[in-house]
Amino acid sequence: MSESTSKKIIRNTAYNYVGFLILVSIQFFSTPYIVRALGKDAYGVYALISVFIGYVGLLELGIGASIIKYVSEYYVENRYDKINHLVSTAFVLFLGLGFVGALIILVFREFFATSLFKVPSYLTDDTIFVFTVAGIAFFFTFIFGVFINVLVGLQRMDITNKISTLFGVLNIAGIVALLWSGYGLKEIVILSSANGIIGVLISAYISKRILRELSLIPRFFDRSYVKDIMQFSFYIFITKVTVLIYQNFGKLILGILLPIKYVTIYTIGAMLSGFIYRLSGLAVAPVMPASSELIAKKDTESIKELFLRGTKYVTIINIPAIVFLGIFAEEIIRFWMGEGFEESVLIFRILLIGLLIETLQHVGGNMLPGVGKPKLSAYYAVGNAILMVLLTIIFVKEFGPIGAALGVTISQLIVLSLFIPHLCKIFKASIYNFFNVAIKKSIFAGILAGLSVIILQNLNIVDGWMGLIFYGIVFILFYLISVLIFVLDEKDARLVAVISQIKILVSIKRYISSLKIYVLSFFKFTYNNGKK
Repeated sequence: MSESTSKKIIRNTAYNYVGFLILVSIQFFSTPYIVRALGKDAYGVYALISVFIGYVGLLELGIGASIIKYVSEYYVENRYDKINHLVSTAFVLFLGLGFVGALIILVFREFFATSLFKVPSYLTDDTIFVFTVAGIAFFFTFIFGVFINVLVGLQRMDITNKISTLFGVLNIAGIVALLWSGYGLKEIVILSSANGIIGVLISAYISKRILRELSLIPRFFDRSYVKDIMQFSFYIFITKVTVLIYQNFGKLILGILLPIKYVTIYTIGAMLSGFIYRLSGLAVAPVMPASSELIAKKDTESIKELFLRGTKYVTIINIPAIVFLGIFAEEIIRFWMGEGFEESVLIFRILLIGLLIETLQHVGGNMLPGVGKPKLSAYYAVGNAILMVLLTIIFVKEFGPIGAALGVTISQLIVLSLFIPHLCKIFKASIYNFFNVAIKKSIFAGILAGLSVIILQNLNIVDGWMGLIFYGIVFILFYLISVLIFVLDEKDARLVAVISQIKILVSIKRYISSLKIYVLSFFKFTYNNGKK
């Protein structure tokens, strides 16, 4: 990959993670208070609204991914006329689809509150009201979401993350303040809806400031672009449907089959695993526009490198979170939420196994649309969704909320065992090379760090929150040292140095590499002399 492409990817990934860590930290510490203040039933309704809005959002039909891909390509070619026709056409499509989505929410709001979900009678009126507010907000956030995709296509995720982080912090702070003042479910949904509308309007304004040639004019609507958009977007849409099913079907089926409090129990376990899933998603978000840029430049060798190194970096980032949280899941949920969420611990651990599998395909799967192969990703995603739905329904009836986690994880294990070899074939990387370069060493580093804290935990040095902090620091130190010694090569160190400005890192890595050679040579020499 060229240095400019690498810098874009690193910059965008860095901003993704900064925003993510800020929001996750605030959400982590605020969730126990929000759940207690609302109650398990009302919080279950709040969670289900988000799930349902997500499903209605599928009316986007994958058009956003088309905007990202084609804006990225046209911008490299300085084809601003094509960008204007593309964005204007997409906006008109979003206008119609957004109206349909809002209408669905408003027409069926009473059915959701009284028939589909097992909402307690005392919450029925509030549930109808919040679906009304959510439907109105959906229309505005949906149609102006076009401009967020424009910014991503320009590879300005630094800007999109600043906006999402700012309004995410304001939203959570506002919810806590409202609940503290004695308000409830209706008021926090009004706040969240207003917050979302203002955020997308600001994104629209900034996209115009960044790309001054951008013009949103109805007469730029072009039917020929509709065909191009929909041909590419169809398979993206299929993939998005399956991702949404993967993320939210467990909550949906629990809300239909079991009392709504079980949605909250599942949500707590899924929320923690969702943090890691989003962690992975933020890391891979830049690869789609980057791979589109590389395709436009016909740089096939860099595409293969992006696949291997991208997967390597995602595993480096995700493995420590998966290992550490898996070890201390019980302590974390108990200290975080208190008593009454024991089932959430097992749900969390089961979902972590699925996330480990998901990590291995995340980069390659997100590159497929960028290199013009969204169809393959859609096929596997559909297979995964069908299998997961069937398994989740069966397991929920048998095991309750834990069954929802089993359905997700087992389907992931089966489908991705076939998908990953196919990705290696497309990007011309052998299975051995993929495993050796992208996976093996990161897992080894995670195991070393995990063993270190398990040994310390058994010594009962400290406990409580201070113990978790202590073990976390030890784990991170062991993991970083292991990654520096065993995982990173000199090119990795140079890329890190570019973004961190820690130039000495390259020299340290060179010294470690030389030291490893001397140590191995010494043992080889000693072994050979011993044989003589």
